Parts: sequence; structure tokens; C-alpha cells
Amino acid sequence: MEHRFAVPGSEPNHTSGGSWLPVDADQQISPTIVIRRPQRAGDLSQKLLSGSLRQMSRAEAQNLLRVDPADLAAVETFVKDYGLTIVAENADARTVHVEGSVVQVGQAFGVTLEWRIDPQGRKYLSYLGALTVPAELAGIVEAVLGLDLRPIARRRRAAE
Repeated sequence: MEHRFAVPGSEPNHTSGGSWLPVDADQQISPTIVIRRPQRAGDLSQKLLSGSLRQMSRAEAQNLLRVDPADLAAVETFVKDYGLTIVAENADARTVHVEGSVVQVGQAFGVTLEWRIDPQGRKYLSYLGALTVPAELAGIVEAVLGLDLRPIARRRRAAE
């Protein structure tokens, strides 16, 4: 059995009440995986704060801040092992945008994705519990965006 680790801060906090409905297993979704900053980025931040940072070009700074190639390769392997498709990668933003069915994505991150109907009757895709990743990705995956689609912003009525 594969040993898995929770992605810190990934457990949605659902209010009490509401209900859950199954999602069509073949429904396609497109989450984005956020990969940790490389160690050299933390070193750069410390030098910047201490005033000991030498002047460098924008290209040098971008190269220091982009994703560690080994971390990116580990995430790519994980994604392919679970049958997900890589839609886009951005080494500078440290993101991998993937696509797959709700079943594939749920299995990849150790959750069951379902429709949540909150007490106000709003329906959105979500899950219970923390997202998990295999041991080799512990600490590498910082977040997975696009699996909890609850409405956050609310429209205000215009002042009369």
C-alpha cells in the first residue's frame, strides 16, 4: 500500500448542513498543482532582506526562482502514473495544469470528488478531508487548485 502525506491546508471547511451528490465519473476537470519554491529562492530572500544581495539581471533572478527541475520531474511522473494529462507547465510560476476525470483526479489526490449543496442551495464541486500525495511528493506539492469550487465572492447590491 502506498504511503501518502496530506497537502498542508488542503482540507476544506464545510459549514454544517447541506448535502452531497455523486458526480458523473467521466466528468473532466482541470486542477492546477502548485510546486514549492526551490531552496535557492529562500536563500535569495534572506540575502535581499539582509541587504547583501548583489545586483543581478531579471533573467538571473527568474532562473533562481523557477521550479527545481527535479521537483517538476517528480510531479510529471506522478501525474502520468495516475493517467492525468498535462495541459500546461509554467516553471516560473511553479505550476502544472492537468486534466482528467473526477475519478482519476480523486484517486491521484486521495479524495472523492462530489457535488456539494450547501445550506443556501448553492451547488459546487468539492471533497471531504485533506488532499494527499505519495511520499515522494511530500513537501513538493504546496497546493492543488480547482478541486473545491465553492463560491467565494458574493455580489453586493448597488447602493440606492
